[in-house]
Amino acid sequence: SWDTDNKENRWNQSFEGAYRVSSEDKRWNLNSRYYYCKDIDEFRWGAEVVRNAAGNPAPGYDIDDNYRRSTGHGFRVNSNLGFFKGNTLLTGFDQEWWRLDNRRIRVPLPGAANTQVAPFDVNSASRNTGVYFEDAQAFADGRFTLRGGARLDNGRHTIKPTPNLPALLERSQNYNAVTYRAGATAKAAEWLTLKFNTGTGFRAPTPVELASEFNTVLGGQILGNPDLKPERTISYDAGAMFAKGPLQIRHAVVTMLDAFVATAQETAAKHGGAVSAEEIDKIAEAMKLSGEMDNFYRA
Repeated sequence: SWDTDNKENRWNQSFEGAYRVSSEDKRWNLNSRYYYCKDIDEFRWGAEVVRNAAGNPAPGYDIDDNYRRSTGHGFRVNSNLGFFKGNTLLTGFDQEWWRLDNRRIRVPLPGAANTQVAPFDVNSASRNTGVYFEDAQAFADGRFTLRGGARLDNGRHTIKPTPNLPALLERSQNYNAVTYRAGATAKAAEWLTLKFNTGTGFRAPTPVELASEFNTVLGGQILGNPDLKPERTISYDAGAMFAKGPLQIRHAVVTMLDAFVATAQETAAKHGGAVSAEEIDKIAEAMKLSGEMDNFYRA
């Protein structure tokens, strides 16, 4: 149920600082950045009338407030270095920390159960470390360029004690992911440039998906899966740019395949199961094909 005087307050704060240095000949540079951010969600809710087990109206709660505080900070460092003519090597390191804290308080009306329940989210802390590189090499006076790179991410989720969840098991779980990207650009003519790129991405499991273990208010049980792997995506895009005088036309086609099939099959096999044909068909529908075209004319 709901209440006419329910209110929600949301606000955030952030800070960011950056430092950059480069060599005199501009063949090398170093970029560093530090950031801090905080998001607050404050739900001042209540429900004076609720439904009991029989489905009839019953006294509820004058106050049912939830407070959610998410904080994060991290730093990023990357460097560009030109070893020789037409070559640029990018290397980098990322480090991030996140924490989620929640609390909830209920004030019952006369006749309602004076019980406190858990907040909407469990408390958790997360850490992610990433290292990456990308190298680009131009040939034929810049008419043809090849580039490729990879990134390794290592993360750790920790479930923290949460108010009114005494059975919550505090535990931690790690995850790892390797992603890559590669591409080529060719100037086929003075008026025509072609490009092709491919790359992978991932979505890491959340703390609840990976490491939680607790009973819900209604008696259900939430269990994380420590064998859960990051969801992976593969994307391809090809494009062309036509430029003649003041006219420019760019056309690109992008295909993205959400590679959940391999992840699902790998996890199911560990537990003696299999992914059904219906599930595979649903995953295959995750293939996306899109295109875009931009036209420019400068007088």
